[in-house]
This record gives sequence, structure tokens and C-alpha cells, in this order.
Amino acid sequence: MSGLPVSSKSSIFCPLAQNIKVCDLGEGVADKLEKIRLRKEKTNFALIFKIKDEVIVLEDELEDMSVDELQAELPTSQPRYVVLSYCYKHDDGRTSYPLLFIFLSPSGCKPEQQMMYAGCKLNFVKASGLTKVNEIRNVEELTEEYIQEKLSFYH
Repeated sequence: MSGLPVSSKSSIFCPLAQNIKVCDLGEGVADKLEKIRLRKEKTNFALIFKIKDEVIVLEDELEDMSVDELQAELPTSQPRYVVLSYCYKHDDGRTSYPLLFIFLSPSGCKPEQQMMYAGCKLNFVKASGLTKVNEIRNVEELTEEYIQEKLSFYH
């Protein structure tokens, strides 16, 4: 399958049944994703997205925050998508700012919510152009150590 099946309204479609609309990208979401990709600041930065009425919308933007502060902003019983620009210090002394996609899908949330978020996840990731994709089932899993471990796998 080539490319992402997206209409002119930035709808996200189910890849197995291209005529079934799963959800839309909300107004400004594509711009926010592009902005974080081109970001030049040298601090951690996160975008938190939720699905509201079958539309992916930006819920929060966190600038110059710690992983603990990000964790505190996430709900414990509802799914979320997080796009994180993280200040990563390599073993050889270099510093990079990789982008991570984190899908929070708590085990206690409603099955309908889990299905909606899971159904939109792959196409949202494709639309964002992110390659470092992770999933957590509990907000407490999102720690500095978790991110360091995941990034060491990619680098």
C-alpha cells in the first residue's frame, strides 16, 4: 500500500478498509506535528492528543518539562497520544533531540476508547512521520529510565 489514505479534510482511514473513516485530524494538528519536527529549542517538549467526537485534537502542549511533569499531566484511566521531543545524551557525549510517539492505553479504560485509539494509532503515526513508536499501559511506566531505555534501542 503506498502512502496514507487521507482525504483533503485530513481524515484518517482504516488501512484494511479504505472507505471506512475512523477519525479526522483536528484543525491545526498537522501544523503542530510539523512544528515539533522542525523545533530548534534544546529542551524537552511534548504534545498530548486526545480523540474527541472522532476527531484527534491537541489537548496540551508542554514546554521545557521533565518526564515526571509529563507523567503528571496524563490521565490514568483514559488513552492519549503523546509526541515527545526529548533531550537525549548519548554515551559518547553527543546530544540529540529525537521524537518519540507514545500511545498511552491504560488497562482500566473503556473498551470503546481503547478500540478508537488503537484504530487511529497507525495512521496518526504515519501522518506524523514518526518512527520511534512506543506503547504503555500504565502512566507510571513513563519514566526517565523508560525513555532512556527505548532511545538506547533506537540509537
